[in-house]
Amino acid sequence: MRVALAHGVALEAVGGVRWGTVSDAGADLRVVGVGGGVVVPLVRDPSGPWERWGVAVAGDALALGQSVRRGDATEARWILGAQVRVEGAWFFSERVGVVGAVAEEIGFGATRVFVGPERVATLSPFQTVLRLGLQLRF
Repeated sequence: MRVALAHGVALEAVGGVRWGTVSDAGADLRVVGVGGGVVVPLVRDPSGPWERWGVAVAGDALALGQSVRRGDATEARWILGAQVRVEGAWFFSERVGVVGAVAEEIGFGATRVFVGPERVATLSPFQTVLRLGLQLRF
């Protein structure tokens, strides 16, 4: 959700879930991210030749909930993080468009995965995130 400020700059609230595996531990991984930040348009021409296009950069502060599950055992924790994102949109109608983005996310803290007393993996604090979706103009 975005709230517009002056000159096209907006405040936003973000949230997402992603999942995968930690193969060295034979475990499943889920990461929940919530936060907010600022979006700054790089292309802003609502009535000119770029009216159907949008390009922006964004920066968000995040809280990341990391959960690792192996069998019946689950360990979870929350860490702080940040994200920088570049996004592009093409509006195929006046109010609806397709948006794609690439983001680099960093978690502020190392997450080590143990099986018994042995550390078998450390989750990277850096994650590249790709997004594809719809954007609605109100």
